[in-house]
Amino acid sequence: MASRIERLKAATHVYVGRCRCGSAVAACVDTQDNETAKDVSGFVRQGYAVDRVPIADMHEGRIRLEQCRCGGAPTKQGDLFAAHPSDRSESDGA
Repeated sequence: MASRIERLKAATHVYVGRCRCGSAVAACVDTQDNETAKDVSGFVRQGYAVDRVPIADMHEGRIRLEQCRCGGAPTKQGDLFAAHPSDRSESDGA
């Protein structure tokens, strides 16, 4: 079996976690092992949508990690069902 370093060198994709506002706030290299599975499941538990994209998108700057633009990225599973800050209107007092 290949070492983790060898799998990282051979990787062709990354998983990107995105907040509801679209900000790419988390990423991990797809090494096709348990560590990747743990990382991706953590993204899902935090409420992020997860995309698998070519690693070249990160290398070439088409995808950049950033802080959430809305400040409302859920951090707990229960928060997924709460109102997101971008869903509030001015009349809600938000």
